[in-house]
Amino acid sequence: MILPCFLAISAWVLISHNLLSAQSGPVISTATLAEATVAVAYSQSLTAVGGTTPYTWAVTSGSLPPGLALGASSGLISGTPTSPDTLDHNFPLTVKVTDASGKYATQTSWIFLRYGGPVIGTATLAEATVAVAYSQSLTASGGTTPYTWGKRLSNRTLFTRPLQ
Repeated sequence: MILPCFLAISAWVLISHNLLSAQSGPVISTATLAEATVAVAYSQSLTAVGGTTPYTWAVTSGSLPPGLALGASSGLISGTPTSPDTLDHNFPLTVKVTDASGKYATQTSWIFLRYGGPVIGTATLAEATVAVAYSQSLTASGGTTPYTWGKRLSNRTLFTRPLQ
């Protein structure tokens, strides 16, 4: 006799759990957003659990870095980031997922955008001699061309910076 009672209670708990799950809205399950780099393709999927699919995604405050977009039906943040300057930036934003029944969840996060500036490819310079003509080619890659070359006075090392 204990067995039928146990089964009845188990069935009631299972049915109650399913009803509560069906009544709750979505929960955003993406914990963090990947870092992005200027001029490098970016792709990050946002995911949610619970609620009733399909989901609709939106940025409700803050903004994505320039060049990135959020797919409203896919939850995919993608594109190639751009930046108007040469500084790293943090882009705080709040995303919202809404399920088919109108229930929603929000989550605040950020995307850190690295400038990804140029890298000097010339590893060493040839020795120079006083009063003798000197010529050395320098190479760089990455960042935004054309480059402007100069000398950093603080430690006498060369640096590059995009022409603005």
